[in-house]
Amino acid sequence: MGDVYLAHDTRLGRNVALKLLPSSFTRDEERVRRFAQEARAVSALNHPNILTIFDIQQIDGLHFITTEYIEGQTLRQRIANSRLELSEALNLAVQITSALSAAHQLGIVHRDLKPELRALAS
Repeated sequence: MGDVYLAHDTRLGRNVALKLLPSSFTRDEERVRRFAQEARAVSALNHPNILTIFDIQQIDGLHFITTEYIEGQTLRQRIANSRLELSEALNLAVQITSALSAAHQLGIVHRDLKPELRALAS
């Protein structure tokens, strides 16, 4: 429900990700409400495979969520580069399902799981 951009937090000297609600959605109160609800729901999660929400704001009609920026490849990029070894595929599957389980325990259902998510090796 939005486009994500890399930004730099000049106050804290760190890179962050900004998820912007498309301007066409800002005229729809239900979409704005769902966008804010998404931020509140994710901010309640504390899991190593779920990014941290730093802030939600509206400036000059622009609605955005500021989150932790994760450096690295997306899962789609990683798969495109070379075939995954079984151990790596299983490791990624465990990380993904662990994060989903943590969300589900709080009643949160991820409705947009896709390989553009950042793949973290651990």
